[in-house]
Amino acid sequence: MSVVSILTSDISSAQITPDTTLGNQSSRVTTGVNIKGHETDLIEGGVQRGSSLFHSFTEFNVNNGQRVYFANPTGIADIFSRVTGSNASHILGTLGVHGAANLYLLNPNGIIFGTNAQLDIQGSLFATTADSFEFPDGSEFSATNPQAPLLTMSVPVGVQYGLQQTASITNQGNLVTGKNLTLNAGSLDLQGKLEAGGDISLNSQQGTIDINGEIISTTPNGIAGDVTIQAVGDIHIFKNIKASSNSDIITNNDQKRYNNIAINSTGGSIYLNGSQLNVTNSGSGFAGDIMINANDQISILNGSKISSNGNMGRIFIGVGDSNKITPKRVNIDNSGLNVDNYSSDGNTGSITIYSFEEISIKNSYILSGRGSIASSRNDDGSGANGGTVSIESQGLVSLDSLVILADVFSSDQNGTGGDINISAGSLIIKNGSELDTSTSGKGNAGDVTITASDSILLDNSKISSSLRNAATGKGGNIAITTNFLTADKGTIEAQSPGKGDGGNINITTLNLWLRRQSKISTTAGAEGSGGNGGSIRINAKGGFIVAVPSEDSNIVANAFGGNGGKINISANRTLGFQNRGKLSPNELNAIITNGTSEISASSDYGEDGEVAIETLSIDPTQGLVELPTQLVDPSRLIAQGCGSPNNRVAKGQSEFVITGRGGLPPSPDDMLKPGIRSPEWVVNNTRDYSNNSESIIEKEMNLKQLSSNTSTPLVEAVGMVHNANGDVVLTTQPAVATPLHYSGLSSQVCGLIQGNVRE
Repeated sequence: MSVVSILTSDISSAQITPDTTLGNQSSRVTTGVNIKGHETDLIEGGVQRGSSLFHSFTEFNVNNGQRVYFANPTGIADIFSRVTGSNASHILGTLGVHGAANLYLLNPNGIIFGTNAQLDIQGSLFATTADSFEFPDGSEFSATNPQAPLLTMSVPVGVQYGLQQTASITNQGNLVTGKNLTLNAGSLDLQGKLEAGGDISLNSQQGTIDINGEIISTTPNGIAGDVTIQAVGDIHIFKNIKASSNSDIITNNDQKRYNNIAINSTGGSIYLNGSQLNVTNSGSGFAGDIMINANDQISILNGSKISSNGNMGRIFIGVGDSNKITPKRVNIDNSGLNVDNYSSDGNTGSITIYSFEEISIKNSYILSGRGSIASSRNDDGSGANGGTVSIESQGLVSLDSLVILADVFSSDQNGTGGDINISAGSLIIKNGSELDTSTSGKGNAGDVTITASDSILLDNSKISSSLRNAATGKGGNIAITTNFLTADKGTIEAQSPGKGDGGNINITTLNLWLRRQSKISTTAGAEGSGGNGGSIRINAKGGFIVAVPSEDSNIVANAFGGNGGKINISANRTLGFQNRGKLSPNELNAIITNGTSEISASSDYGEDGEVAIETLSIDPTQGLVELPTQLVDPSRLIAQGCGSPNNRVAKGQSEFVITGRGGLPPSPDDMLKPGIRSPEWVVNNTRDYSNNSESIIEKEMNLKQLSSNTSTPLVEAVGMVHNANGDVVLTTQPAVATPLHYSGLSSQVCGLIQGNVRE
C-alpha cells in the first residue's frame, strides 16, 4: 500500500486529481488498498462539516478495470465531491463507498458511465451536471465558483441543485445502489441498467431523456421506492421500468402508496416503445401508481405494457400528480394497460386516460391478439370489486380493435364488476372492440357510462355489462348520452344468460340508427330458466329511431324463466321495427337471427314485459286537408235553371258543360269568373321607421294585375239555329224555322251562351 500526494505523476492515479480549494484538508488517493478482496484506490481526506464530508477535484475519472472507493469515516452520512476542471468525468470501472454513506457527484461538464461501469454503494448515489449543491441554510458547494465549505454548513437535508448546465449524463453500464439513485442533467442517455433498493429519480432540466436499459426499484422484503422520470423535452423509453415490493404496510389512514412510477415531460412528448412499466406489491398494502403525463403527446407503442399489480393499484395517463400539464394527444397502439389484484383481499384499482384533443387506442395484444385495457379481479377472495376505467377527451376518442375489461372472473367472488366511464366530443368504437364490465361471480356486473357531445359510432363492436353463464347477480347499467348514436353490427347489452336478472340500458339521443343486425338487449336467462329481463329506456324526443326492416336489428328485453322486461321509447317517429307480441320459445331463441327488425319484451314461462312507444304530437301530415278525388259535383253546384229578378226559376232546362281556364260560379246567378292568371307584383317604395327601438318596415306596393275582357251580361235565349258545322247556337232573337218556347225571363237575365249540346 502506498500514499500518493496530489502532485503524483503515477499513471494509475492520474485520472483522479484533487484541487487545492480545500487547503491542507485536500483529498488524497491511496492506491493498492484491499477492499472486499480486490485491489482498490481509496480516496481519503476532505473537509468534514457535521455528518457531511466534502471532496474537490480538477479531474475525476475511473479507468476500465479500476476500482475507486471513498473512505467513510465514522459519523459521516453524506459524501460530496465536485469537479472544478473543464472535462467530463468518465466512470469506466467500479465506483464505491467503503461504508454506508451516500455519495454526491457534481460535474457541470458531464458524467459518462461506460459499458463496464459498476457501483458499489450501500447508500444512495446523486450524480448531477448542475453547477452546485445548495443547502437549506442558503450555503452552496459550487464547482464553478469553488470555495471551501463554511464551518457552519448545516446537514444537507433536502439538498437542492444549483444552475443546471446543458451537459448530459450517459450510462452504458450496470448501476446498482442500496438505496436511492438520482441522475440529474441537461439531458440523459440511459442505455444501461439502473437498479435501486429505494427511489430512482431521472431529471432532464433542459433536454431529453432516452432510456434503452432497464430501470428497477425492488426489494424482496419491505417497501420498494418510487421511479420518477422528469424532463423538459421528450422522453423515450425502450426498455422496462419496474418497482416491486412485498409490503403489508398501510399508513396515513390507508392513503400512503409506495413503489410508484411517475414520468413527466413538461415541454415535450413521451414515447414508450416496446417497454414495460410495472409496479407490484405482493403483500396486503397498496400497490403503487403509474403516472405518465406530457405537455404534447403520449405514445405507448409496439407491445408496451403498463401494469400495477396488487391492492388498489392505479394507472394515470395524461393526468399528472402535481404538474398542471395536459397532453394534446394520447396514442396507444399494440400495447396494454393492466391493473389487477390476484392475491390480496383488496379491491382492484383504476385506470384513467385523459387528453385534451384526441385519444386513439388500437391494435393491442391481449385476448386473441387484441389489446386490452384491463382492470380486473381474478382470485377467490370475498367481496373484492373490479376496478374502474375512465377515458376522457374534449375531442375525438377512437377505440379500434380494443377490449376494455373491468371484470370479476372468479365464480366464488361476491364483488361487483368495475365501471367504465367515457367522455368525449365524438366517440368511435370499431373493428371488434369490446367494453365489458361483466362478472362471473355472485355480485352484480359493473356500470358503463358514455357521454359524447357530438356523436357515437358503434361499428362491429360491443358494449356489455352482463353476467356470465354461472353468475347469479344482476346485469349492470349502461347509460349513453349523445346527439347521434349509430350502431352498425353493434351490440349494447346488459344481459344475464344465467340465473340473474338483466340490467338496465338508458339511451338519450336525438337520433338512433340501428344497422345490420345491431342489438340493444337486456334479455335474461336461457330456455326454460333464468331471471327477469331488464329495462330499456330510449329517449329520442325531437328525433327518430330508425332501423332497416330486413336487417334484423332488435331492441329486446326478453326472458325465458322469469318475466319479460320493460321497453320505453320516446321519439318523433320509430321506423322500421315490428312490435312483437307473445313469442314461442323457438321465436325467443331466433329473434336475433330471423331477418326482421323487432321490438320485444316477451317471456317463455313468465309474464310478458311491457313495450311503450311514445311518439310526439308533432306530425308532418297534421293540418293537411285530404283532397277529394272528384273535385266538382255538378249536381250540387249548378242551379237547375236561370234565376229571375223575382226569384223565379226556369223549369225543364238542359245541362251545360263548361270547359276552360275559369272556375265555375257557385250559382248561375253569379257572374262567371275570369281565367286564373299570375299577377305581377311591383314594389314601388320601401321606407324604414323606428319606434321604441323596434324597427317597423312599411312597404308600399302597387299591384298590376292582368285583366281579362269583361264578360257579357246574361240575357234570355229566345231562339236557336244550326250552323254549318251542325252545332246548335242559342240566340237572343227568335229564328223563324225553329222557334223556342218562351221562358218568361227577361232578356237582361240570360246572356249569350254558345257551346255544344250533348245528347
